[in-house]
Amino acid sequence: MKVTLSDLHRLLRVMARNLVKGSLHQGGAHYTMEEYGSLVSQAQVRSVELQRLTQARAADTWTDGDGPVLWWMLPVSEAPYVGTPSDQNWPGTHTHWTPLPAPTLESVAKTSTIQ
Repeated sequence: MKVTLSDLHRLLRVMARNLVKGSLHQGGAHYTMEEYGSLVSQAQVRSVELQRLTQARAADTWTDGDGPVLWWMLPVSEAPYVGTPSDQNWPGTHTHWTPLPAPTLESVAKTSTIQ
């Protein structure tokens, strides 16, 4: 079963409300244990992805292979610098970095039309 991101969000809300009540349905729509199992598995994967994107790493762990990233000064009090330490305008004051997130185009593809 393929679960889209919007399905994941919707089913997480259903789970939060209904599992506490011991119910596996919402408004007459019943969800199978397979659907809930798939949802939980995908939620775990997304949670790991979110942790990977938001975990601040020490500046000395960055390598050229990481490419451009978001550079932070902790505690966070301003927007991050985007780039690499080899950039000409590198400020050199940032102590931590996080990867640049890649956009999710799933919802764009569903709503956009080519004219």
